Amino acid sequence: MAATNGEKKKKAELLISSFRTSSFEIFKNPLFQRWLMAILLGVFVTFFLYPNAELPSIHYEPGDIASKNIKSPQDLLIEDKESTDQRIKEAEKGVIVVYDFDPNMSGEIRRRLASSFTLMRDLYKEIGNEIRRRDAVKTTKLNLAPFRVQINARRDEFQKTLVDINDEEFGALERYRFNKSIERYVRILISAPLEREIVGNKKLLYKEKDSGIIIRNIETKEELKANDILSIMDLKDAKKAIEVSSNKILGGLEGSLRKTVTTISQRLIEPNLTFNKNDTELRRSIVRESVKPVFYQVKKGEIIVREGERIKNEHLVKLKVFQRAKKYDNLVLTSLGIVLLVVLLCYLLYNFSLKNVKGISINNRDLFLLTITMGMVVLFVKLAILICEAVSNSFPLLPFDSCLYVIPIASGAMLISVLLNVRVALIFSIMISILSGILFENRLEFFIYSLFGSIIAAHGVILTKFRTTLIKAGAIVGLTNVITIFSINMIKGSLFTVATVFDIAFGFLGGLLVGFIVIGTTPLFEALFGYTTDIKLLELANLDSPKLRELIVRAPGTYHHSIIVGTLAEATAEAINANPLLARVSAYYHDIGKINKPLYFIENQTGSENKHEKLAPSMSSLILLSHVKDGVEMARESRLGQPIIDIIGQHHGTSLINFFYQKAKNKENPELYPVDEKDYRYPGPKPQTKEAGLVLLADAVEAASKTLPDPSPSRIQGMVHRIINNVFADGQLNECELTLKDLNEIAKSFNKILTGIFHHRVNYPEPAYKETEGKKKLNDIDKKSTKEDRNKRVEDKKNGEKDLKRLGMS
Repeated sequence: MAATNGEKKKKAELLISSFRTSSFEIFKNPLFQRWLMAILLGVFVTFFLYPNAELPSIHYEPGDIASKNIKSPQDLLIEDKESTDQRIKEAEKGVIVVYDFDPNMSGEIRRRLASSFTLMRDLYKEIGNEIRRRDAVKTTKLNLAPFRVQINARRDEFQKTLVDINDEEFGALERYRFNKSIERYVRILISAPLEREIVGNKKLLYKEKDSGIIIRNIETKEELKANDILSIMDLKDAKKAIEVSSNKILGGLEGSLRKTVTTISQRLIEPNLTFNKNDTELRRSIVRESVKPVFYQVKKGEIIVREGERIKNEHLVKLKVFQRAKKYDNLVLTSLGIVLLVVLLCYLLYNFSLKNVKGISINNRDLFLLTITMGMVVLFVKLAILICEAVSNSFPLLPFDSCLYVIPIASGAMLISVLLNVRVALIFSIMISILSGILFENRLEFFIYSLFGSIIAAHGVILTKFRTTLIKAGAIVGLTNVITIFSINMIKGSLFTVATVFDIAFGFLGGLLVGFIVIGTTPLFEALFGYTTDIKLLELANLDSPKLRELIVRAPGTYHHSIIVGTLAEATAEAINANPLLARVSAYYHDIGKINKPLYFIENQTGSENKHEKLAPSMSSLILLSHVKDGVEMARESRLGQPIIDIIGQHHGTSLINFFYQKAKNKENPELYPVDEKDYRYPGPKPQTKEAGLVLLADAVEAASKTLPDPSPSRIQGMVHRIINNVFADGQLNECELTLKDLNEIAKSFNKILTGIFHHRVNYPEPAYKETEGKKKLNDIDKKSTKEDRNKRVEDKKNGEKDLKRLGMS
């Protein structure tokens, strides 16, 4: 029978575990997330869209006098909230709090102690053997200085496994080579406290001293009630006990070692008894749910309040219950209908835009932004309507409809156009206009007003490069509002009225408010959702930004290289329908990872010394590889935006560091240390966008251009074609959207710019006394132009033509 119960319990646990796993997988499903957002949006806006969603307001307030008799329309049970709450409080007092006891903690601490000390002893043993083997001398005194790097690395492992120790404590342990006796002393000192229950702070237990606590063994699931909670130790008590034991046991040890052993022992002690808030709250919730509400009955026809009687709170409670009972069924059905319509509208617009609007791409993050923005606009409009009602009531000469025109509904579409693109903003405009039309009591003129204003707002910020552009776009929206209002009033035949003047004035003001609202909210949404707008890119393009100033100070060669790469990328981006601003700014920051080790990169080496000459090829490769990872980390710390961070991580793709790879292959011993090509390739990923691929090519071409001995136009063209061909053949452009036609445009643009950079200047006349010397130098240079150089230029030209044909650029 026990076995059967055990099997049932096991099956139940497996079923629960399977359910949790499947539920988690469902929430991770993108399709489920999209439907969930649509439903939540429908539920949210339904609360504001349903004009009669709220229950009819109670006309009486406490203290009012009833104008007539009010009878109960039906038999009803009404909950006595005060009595029910009192019962719940009494029941909760009987719940005993739960603490979890971890019986495995003491064994785990002892295991960590043994493994960490063994780790250090083995190291010193290896060092001793190495020194004796190398020096062929038997000695007990070891010179550890040459092995300090290994010791520090092992020390880090020791601290990760056991506890943190300072240099003084480590020195005390090192003098005794982490002797087994030291480990034994620590084990003795912690043995007594580890056998006790230990909490983090005993003060938390004092309020439970009357009721006690439940101690649950997390391994066996057994529960014991502890009444004498004052006997439970906390960390302070345990450390004090260790200190007392240390004075008795470690009296024979030297002072620094005794202090170190005591400190390590105290740091090893951790609470093994922790408050289980979730289980305690679960038990309290079960108790609360088990408490039955207290009801009293009101019979049909029973008088709730008599005419002339003063209204009290209990009267209002009964009246509200009757109103809910009367309206509940109609409210639920109507609300469900509106939710269904909103979800259907989301579904239709989403699928229509994906299948029929060219160039539109919406991921779940974009949908979440759209959902939040739409919900906020609906909420804002509803609140604005209530404010307009209050203002109109306070100022009777001010028409209510005129006040409605000041509501900046188009701000949502403008914000979406700035953060995403105008195509998505157009779809957003249609949906928010439909919802606004319902909010304004299904009036067609407000639907048209919202739609026209939103479309113009979305279109007006297509090329936003300055924040003032948003103000100008707001003014254009205001003018559009004026024309729309003028047209509507012409149709209605109420053009020459005072109300029309108010309508036009408020409509223009509403357009201006759109621009100001978007200016204020754009930085907030950029930060919350991780979008990088053109406005943000322009701020980052400022060469006086902190990171670029640091780059020019610490790595001036890299800085100037990045500026030229930015020029190449920006000039080419427009020709291939990429974002020129993103390409330029990403190029400015693509090598910021070199700030950490600037002198290991050739462009920053001013003298004849090359630091890589003293390093192994593998170490040089690691330094070069690290600048990508360091750059990504710096970009995140500086909050440069995800598009720039992505391009920094992709600007080398998975390309090979060929120089050091070949150098390593030349020194390779295949049997002992085979060279793996993967160790000399950048980790990637490969470029995923046109801008990333463009920065990769511009970076490679600019770097290669510095190696040309005679940067003539033909050599520059051959070099550009060779670099692009090599990158293409290496598969670095396989995952981005660059086509062969784009590569042709890139090559032409690079050739044009680099030829301009390396163009020859006119040789200005020199003074007469320098003329002879100048001619001599020119003759010397001419003599160096050998047949071999001329052959090389011919060969470069042929290679360039071959690369052109391969890429379809000839």
